Amino acid sequence: MTAQLELVLRGTDDQAARAGSGGRTDRQRAGGRAVPERGCVGAAVREPTGAADGEIGGPVFAEDADFTTLEQAQNDERTGR
Repeated sequence: MTAQLELVLRGTDDQAARAGSGGRTDRQRAGGRAVPERGCVGAAVREPTGAADGEIGGPVFAEDADFTTLEQAQNDERTGR
């Protein structure tokens, strides 16, 4: 994997680091765009958890998913309330 791909994926090209801070310096840019906090992995985790270092599968995530899907089912005409 190239250093630039590593930077985009994890927010750092440091092989020893688990994840990096993303686009806080000019070095942390790829294709002219700032790399998100913790890279693309961090952006993907942020979507369901609200934080780049959120815990997928943790109790808060599970509870939020539970209530979100319940509300969606209650509002969906296909569930035949």
